[in-house]
Amino acid sequence: MGELILARTGVAANPYYIDELSLNIYSLEELSYYIYHNVWLLNHDFMSLSLADWVGKELGLAELSERLKGLIADDAPLTAFVSEILTENGYLTTREIRDTLSVLKSFENKSEAECRKMRADRLMKNGRIVDSVYEYENLLKNRENISVTLLGDIRHNLGVCYAKLFFLPQAADCFREAYEANRNRESLYSYLATLLLMEDEEKFSAACERYLLSSEEKNRLRQRAQEVLHCRETEDFANRVNRLSSDYSDREAYRKELSHIINGFEEDYRAVCRI
Repeated sequence: MGELILARTGVAANPYYIDELSLNIYSLEELSYYIYHNVWLLNHDFMSLSLADWVGKELGLAELSERLKGLIADDAPLTAFVSEILTENGYLTTREIRDTLSVLKSFENKSEAECRKMRADRLMKNGRIVDSVYEYENLLKNRENISVTLLGDIRHNLGVCYAKLFFLPQAADCFREAYEANRNRESLYSYLATLLLMEDEEKFSAACERYLLSSEEKNRLRQRAQEVLHCRETEDFANRVNRLSSDYSDREAYRKELSHIINGFEEDYRAVCRI
């Protein structure tokens, strides 16, 4: 799991398998680690008899197993089920347990679609862009009982993901569809700004006319696009490339250093695209 975890409550001979991450769990401490670092992925299905049985049979924690089964039988909230697991061992601090349960509590009294959107939002915030794209797209495919406004918000955030991946035409489509659903001006401005980044002046002008944008709004959007194109990171990269010709008079050394810079960007992009 990326770090050494000391198991104080016993190690299972047969692991518990977490299907979502294709992960084997061997101890209650590892289970606590999984819950803490993936709390946004948890849903009511996590409260399973198979997990409760595993805790009793493989870890030898019969009392905990019975308490978990009782919570399942009583249809208790997920927070109660998770709390029993986290407080059984000393892997997490009191504050970490409280924070984890607070996240889970935020899911209560929300629809399944709202909870899934919150999880996708969290994935995007944590840099797991491709994972969040899959989640948003699955939500859009199964849109029954989802309000038009929520659908618009989902499309907007999907557009943000596509923009982060430099899929600008797809991002523009998402922002446009988002605005037509939720009438949120931020979605409209994102759509128009993306058109400017694509250097599609014809579509930009037509969209401004269609959506009745003022001259002030159009100028503000143009300034916003220029700020993106000429942000500090972009300028630093351009200056770094320009200095290469003077720093490396030898053509082969110049090409080698340029390749090194480009490879760095490729690694950063692959990190963004990780699943």
